[in-house]
Amino acid sequence: MSSRPASDLNGRRLLLTGHRGFIGSSLLEALQGQGCAMTAFPGDVAAPDAWNVLDEEFDYVLHLAALENSPSLERELSVNALSVLNLARRIAGLKKKPKVLFTSSTNIWGTRHDTVVCEQTIDSPTSTWSAHKLLAENYLRAFREFGVESVVLRLPNIIGECANKSAIGRSAVNRAIEDCVLNKMLTVHVNKNCVRDYLDVSDLVAMLMQTMRCFDEMSRYPKVIIGSGRCTPIIDVWGEIARQYENLTGAKIEIAEKPSKLPDFAMRSYVISNALAARILGYEPKVSLGQSIRGTMQYLMGPQSPSTAVAETIDG
Repeated sequence: MSSRPASDLNGRRLLLTGHRGFIGSSLLEALQGQGCAMTAFPGDVAAPDAWNVLDEEFDYVLHLAALENSPSLERELSVNALSVLNLARRIAGLKKKPKVLFTSSTNIWGTRHDTVVCEQTIDSPTSTWSAHKLLAENYLRAFREFGVESVVLRLPNIIGECANKSAIGRSAVNRAIEDCVLNKMLTVHVNKNCVRDYLDVSDLVAMLMQTMRCFDEMSRYPKVIIGSGRCTPIIDVWGEIARQYENLTGAKIEIAEKPSKLPDFAMRSYVISNALAARILGYEPKVSLGQSIRGTMQYLMGPQSPSTAVAETIDG
């Protein structure tokens, strides 16, 4: 097991993209107590000169910013993939090169069914989001030849409360929790028995910080899965939402079923192995699915519940 003390981050200079997003805002908050010199990315990661902000004093670039729900494929490509190409080109030209931590997606494995997915599983993207994430990963691999060191992390479904409350609805489970709290309803679809991996954002943040401490070992692999190791059918997650709501309020919530057909990608169902990350990082998730749902529900029941109607979001 490889682990290093928190002091390893003390005095490091970090550049973070996606700092207003679901994951990024929580990571930014957690890093405040680590003695790091944090810089939140000041502009649009897709701008032609965006990465001029980088200089030879940075130790890490944490590239979490990503775009979903955009009506423009060109914009999505620019943010999710070409920004990584431009970042790698900028770093390649520096004498002292910062290390890159890039968050990708387990959705790159596409429409697989009834199997265990690990780092050796063949990629099969079936959405533009996944295709762009894979392209970004390949850019980073190509630029290793030019001295650009990187760690690529493939993330599952991230849930839980986050530092930026307005970004909480960028998780499908969180949106279901909010629908339960605000509208007293839950809806499940024909993919209700499909299996997913759900990881609380606080556990993810802990593993992101540990990844920086174990960067050299993590960077030996083309990608590393960061998951919970606990995969759950969708219907069981929705059932847990209803159970936690009843525990908190005393009111029962019925789960309505929609029989309409879904795209093949929505029917994916596989178990994600987090064995590699667990071995390197020496960390296992501490927040159970029930704890995460309950905490998010209590968070949303407080004052100023956010609206989750977002047409286009650049998220961390």
